[in-house]
Amino acid sequence: MNKILYTFLFTLCFWLQSYSSVIDSTTVRPYPQPYPWADSLIKTMTLEQKIAQLIMIRVVSNENGKYSKQITETISKLELGGVCMFQGGPVRNVNLINRIQSVSKIPVLVSIDGEWGLSMRLDSTIMFPRQIALGAIQDNSLIYRMGKEIAREFLRAGIRLNFAPDADINCNSKNPVINSRSFGSDRDNVTQKAIAYMMGMEDNGLMACAKHFPGHGDTETDSHLALPIINHSVATLDSIDLYPFKRLIESGISSVMIAHLFVPALDTTRNRPSSLSNAIVQDLLRKKLNFNGLIITDALDMKGVSKFYKPGECELAALVADNDILLLPVDPEIAIKTIKNAVDSCLISEELITSKCLKVLRYKEHFKINECFEIPTQSLIEDLNPESTKHLVRELTEASITVLGNKTNALPLPNTDYTTDATLAIGSENTNKFQQTLSIYGRFSHFNFAPNFDYKQSDSMLNVLSKYSTVIVSIHNTSQLPQRGYGVSDESIKFIDTLSKRTKVILSVFGNPYILEKLPSTGNYPVIVEAYQPTLMAEESAAQVIMGSNRANGRLSVNVSNELSAGAGTNTSTIGRMSITEPAQFDLPEYYFKKIDSIVKRAIKLRVFPGCQIAIAYRGQLIINKSYGTPTYIDKSPVENTDIYDLASVTKTLSTTLAVMKLYENKAIDLEDKASKYLTWLNNTNKSNITIAQLLTHNAGLKPFIPFWNTYVIKGIPDSTIFKKVKSAEYCYQVADSMYVSRAIKDSILIKIAASPLDSTKPYQYSDLGFIILKELVETVVKCPINRFVDSIFYAPMNLSTMGYLPLDRFPKSRIMPTEHDVLFRMQTVHGTVHDQTAALFGGVSGHAGLFSNASDVAVLTQMLLNEGVYAGVRYFKPATIHKFTKHWFSQEINNRRSLGFDKPSTEGASPCAPSASDKSFGHSGFTGTFVWCDPEYNLSYVFLSNRVYPDAENNRLAKLGIRTEIQELIYQAIKSTIK
Repeated sequence: MNKILYTFLFTLCFWLQSYSSVIDSTTVRPYPQPYPWADSLIKTMTLEQKIAQLIMIRVVSNENGKYSKQITETISKLELGGVCMFQGGPVRNVNLINRIQSVSKIPVLVSIDGEWGLSMRLDSTIMFPRQIALGAIQDNSLIYRMGKEIAREFLRAGIRLNFAPDADINCNSKNPVINSRSFGSDRDNVTQKAIAYMMGMEDNGLMACAKHFPGHGDTETDSHLALPIINHSVATLDSIDLYPFKRLIESGISSVMIAHLFVPALDTTRNRPSSLSNAIVQDLLRKKLNFNGLIITDALDMKGVSKFYKPGECELAALVADNDILLLPVDPEIAIKTIKNAVDSCLISEELITSKCLKVLRYKEHFKINECFEIPTQSLIEDLNPESTKHLVRELTEASITVLGNKTNALPLPNTDYTTDATLAIGSENTNKFQQTLSIYGRFSHFNFAPNFDYKQSDSMLNVLSKYSTVIVSIHNTSQLPQRGYGVSDESIKFIDTLSKRTKVILSVFGNPYILEKLPSTGNYPVIVEAYQPTLMAEESAAQVIMGSNRANGRLSVNVSNELSAGAGTNTSTIGRMSITEPAQFDLPEYYFKKIDSIVKRAIKLRVFPGCQIAIAYRGQLIINKSYGTPTYIDKSPVENTDIYDLASVTKTLSTTLAVMKLYENKAIDLEDKASKYLTWLNNTNKSNITIAQLLTHNAGLKPFIPFWNTYVIKGIPDSTIFKKVKSAEYCYQVADSMYVSRAIKDSILIKIAASPLDSTKPYQYSDLGFIILKELVETVVKCPINRFVDSIFYAPMNLSTMGYLPLDRFPKSRIMPTEHDVLFRMQTVHGTVHDQTAALFGGVSGHAGLFSNASDVAVLTQMLLNEGVYAGVRYFKPATIHKFTKHWFSQEINNRRSLGFDKPSTEGASPCAPSASDKSFGHSGFTGTFVWCDPEYNLSYVFLSNRVYPDAENNRLAKLGIRTEIQELIYQAIKSTIK
């Protein structure tokens, strides 16, 4: 027999005398109540059955059917008391649990190591933040809510014990096994977070387990591989390491896991792990700390213990030390036999086994494991992934973001510009979520270093980036492990440090805060944003803090250096930019948004359009910003939120109308002015008396449109005297790829508009011509092209990075959605230039078409209108101006529903918007498949962008099927369902 075990057992006779004083530890704390099922069952059980109830084995669900059969046969044969689930998926896992329970005479206690939720072990589930990130949160009620939600998910998945929270105080940055699994290095913070997490679980029916007693935080050895040594004094252990466990025990935690550690201050026996130490388990935890709950060993197949003890001997020693559950023995059958032989040999008493078995059974009864029934797999994935949980993860992530420094108030960033502000994402080959989110709020030039970037090329990149006044450097693709350098190379750190000495660098770290240890000095950075996790949610949240759409109040969870100690952090403020969230923020039912998804996906399947974007802003927050489908039916790359669509007639509202509103507010024009007052070429024509208000309301009797392009196509071929393949000083207006038209064409078209007939019998006719005229009027007054005017007054100050005319001047063609395959005029697929033929003849800049954008930029601009003219603290319009332009301009007696530049709901006949839209609402639609609508009554804006004209503009099923307004009505129904 192993000498250590022999010596250990030799003293057993003395220990057994003292054991009688704690034999009543079968009491389930803190739940004193009758346990009829457990107390009755124990009387019928054999010794082997009792021993088997103390054993919990490893189970995975990602193996084949042969494995499943073998594991269920083992559990059935040995009548084991518990299993610990590892790799697999939810449905496979539940199916295996159901099989296990079906063959077990006594229901099995199903556990999992799920510190950050089921996703720690199972795919297709939601990942909560690691504890190092949670340690930065100031509001512990969020931690409780996380524990509550984890309890709901675990119980739905058939799991009743979570090996969490980790109560270790991580005070060693080189800790290879705990590290980011700890709440941090401050004992009080760790304790408060651990209690909140524990109570969230246990209050809602899930057994929690504090680990790794007596404290695994200060080691550089992985107990999976060897036996770590904790060289703390008794005083340090008592005041630091043990402190969270004491408070958790006082708070009534049900179980504690014992680590495999060598702690000389508590037990000097060489190579005896704490998990097998009577002095640590029995004397310290059970007696001194008065813990009468379940004591569970850490995995007994770990080298920290298995290296020194043979199978069977290890499990027997663990029981003698006073553990209750033997977790993951190397060989459970040998363990049972060895323990039985020890009882038969009177080395240990059956009373000990009975006491521990009864305790396990009582805990099973308390947590209703004895009532286990078959777990349904129908809707399991949906049940484990609700939008409300995703929103909770957002809340946790946002609350963890920690801003360090910021003494010069570098954050939030004010307006940005492509020429002065840049981003550099290190470890990210392509533009990532962080950069994309920054672009929702600002105009940046984006750069990326792939993970395998050759830093020999860094000098050229340094020269490029040094020309920018501000560079936001972000670190991605990180690791949580110190043995991997946290996934950040020394070359990366050197590059960042060099750049910080040449220009202002705002550093954002998406990974372990110990990465900051690698910086030579943090003094070169006006501000550092620590985001803790390499997740999309963290990237989005950090970007919002930087741009001032969300505030930060996180505090550093660990000691990094003398400059950056635990608790460091600065609160930041918001500046009124739209924040990003989910419908769950406002308790909007998930059903309606899933219905929207299904409508869009069905439309794509029916080839109504190849792809689209939807943005929904509610109460000033972007609750949906989603892309669907592909750019074309041939190009199968997914549409991204950063992709850009031709807005078509939405240009009328988001460019021309806004420009007219600004001129009106500045008293540069009057709405009853005649357009001919500013445009002399309208004098002496039938349009000389048309007012600005008539043009805005489509009430001038103008023709809807004129196909000017027909004039310039001869026998199906564009006139070569009008169009050239190469741009020149004269042929400077780009119509399409390799197609340029003479600048003289504009005057020719305007003359034709001036000479066109009016219809006095139908003054209200929706017309492009009126907005072509208005664009000319605006340019005459402001003395610059309308595209420059609206950009300088609205788009640039609001940091709308995609909105504007002539997108090919600013973006690669790959980011722009193609429109029609034009076989009548341009003889090519229109891609990157405006779809509207007349606007194309104007070189892409017109008052009725020509504007491009993504959905989120449109949502931001419309939010300014809903905010009565204010966005991000800047006033663009007076409230009275917006009210004047967005109300019905005519009385009901006149059959014209329009406002000044905007469309409105109709009380008679077909309405352009959803039935539930209020009378205060306004918006517009576009020929290419776009739709924008604002409703002040609900503080709601809805943006739908598509390229339904690809490849054929005759495809108008989008309007015929009413898809855009059907989606809009679902949004209203979601909102109304929450109004009591």
